[in-house]
Amino acid sequence: MGRRTTARAWRAPALETMLFGGLALWLGLLVFATPFNHDEDQYLAASVLAAKALLYRDFLYVQTPLQPELTAWLTGLAPGWSFLVLRLASAAFGLAALAGVWSAQRRLDVGRRAASAATLLMASAYTFQYCASVVRNDALPMALLAWAIVAAASALREGGRRPWLGWGVCGLLLGAAVSAKISFAPLLAAAALSVCLPRAALRPRGTEVGSFGLGALAGLAPIALAWTRAPEAVRFALVGFWADGPRRWYVANGLEHRMEPASKLLYGLGDLLLGPALAALALVLLARLRPPRPAGAPAARLLDLMILAGLVAAFAPSPTYKQYFAPLLPPLFIRLGLIASQSRLPAWGRAALGLGAVTGLAIFAMRAGEAALTGRWTPIVVAQENRWIGDTLRQARASGAVATLSAHAVLDSGYPLDRRFAGGAMVYRSADGVPEALRSRLHITSPVSLAADLDAASPAAIVTGYEDGGGDTRVRLDAPLRAYAQSRGYVLHRSPVAAAALYIRPQGASPVVR
Repeated sequence: MGRRTTARAWRAPALETMLFGGLALWLGLLVFATPFNHDEDQYLAASVLAAKALLYRDFLYVQTPLQPELTAWLTGLAPGWSFLVLRLASAAFGLAALAGVWSAQRRLDVGRRAASAATLLMASAYTFQYCASVVRNDALPMALLAWAIVAAASALREGGRRPWLGWGVCGLLLGAAVSAKISFAPLLAAAALSVCLPRAALRPRGTEVGSFGLGALAGLAPIALAWTRAPEAVRFALVGFWADGPRRWYVANGLEHRMEPASKLLYGLGDLLLGPALAALALVLLARLRPPRPAGAPAARLLDLMILAGLVAAFAPSPTYKQYFAPLLPPLFIRLGLIASQSRLPAWGRAALGLGAVTGLAIFAMRAGEAALTGRWTPIVVAQENRWIGDTLRQARASGAVATLSAHAVLDSGYPLDRRFAGGAMVYRSADGVPEALRSRLHITSPVSLAADLDAASPAAIVTGYEDGGGDTRVRLDAPLRAYAQSRGYVLHRSPVAAAALYIRPQGASPVVR
């Protein structure tokens, strides 16, 4: 009997180690197989530039500040490989999110098998795979959210000691999630509502409410500190840009229908179908129609509020994209595990979850297969093109910054990025609507002001090739940069690695120092 008990005691940790070890290897492969997305440019630039400059004050970043401030030091660990390092950081955050989802279920007395199944289902969602394999600010707040639920689950345990501490940690982590991405704010509000609502016959204690509030304020401190440094830039980054910037871009491309409610709902449901999330939502709704068991009622209510908040976070922006569902995933799959632990899932539900998982994983399998067949693993291609750009510039004895909307092609070249392009295509394409004086104070340029701005501070080189439209995008953002380079006599060099077109300032031209 003693041997059996000992074997069981060793078996469970070994299986869990295998589970998360396998997930870590899989996420690492995702990092290499996932194609480059131009959204990565602004996040990559923010982290690299934040190592030597101040967010908002010295360059514009149209997100909350926590992620680049946390990851800036990583960019110095492997010179020439910042893109890979930051993608691996996203994978690590994704793994931490999965670990939090598993741990939260175990705190809520979900069995190991059900907890592992729900965790693997979340990992198979295409939204999760995307967020955990690219340089974006989705995986970090997703991990913070998952561990915030772990803390809340500890606070909700009957007979648990010091519930105020659990709620304090929950508030801290949720506040930090908002400091990494503002769309997680509805989740913070949902948790605040949950901690203030009475549970059974008990009223919430003032210490729990106060602890949660203080923790949340501490988590939000990075935003407050950034505001003290550059209030105008922070206000524009978090409010002004989003009020009009995306709309201008979609109207310019004749895509304003993407911002209509019916279109957002249709595209959102399509994103949820790429994985088991939609089936999980249906099972949660079905469970909500039945009275919750007393043992799980407080946790179920918290998770249901967070799921509702996650849907609000996903559908509030216009248009809706797959990454906007990141706030939904942790509470949804923790709730799924809780449901599975309390009653057997219906056959249709198990089949829908399995089909969704296969659908989500099929996308990854096709991309990994294509990368393996062609030998073009994304971070390696990016590093090779950066190396070619750096070598070519050094051979031409160029000095100064590089102007480009494609920061990923430059930041590991050994040459600095012109900070006016730190916001990438996202900021540049909508900056014509920003008053000229404000553009100057924000250190940004626009298609209209590009020639005058570059004449005032001419870059050593210009890189184009990645923002020439295509698909449903008809505006060619690289065209003004290319026209400027050609009109000023910059010498063209074509990349032998990928799509970059490198224009180098002629030797006779004198740079203007900013």
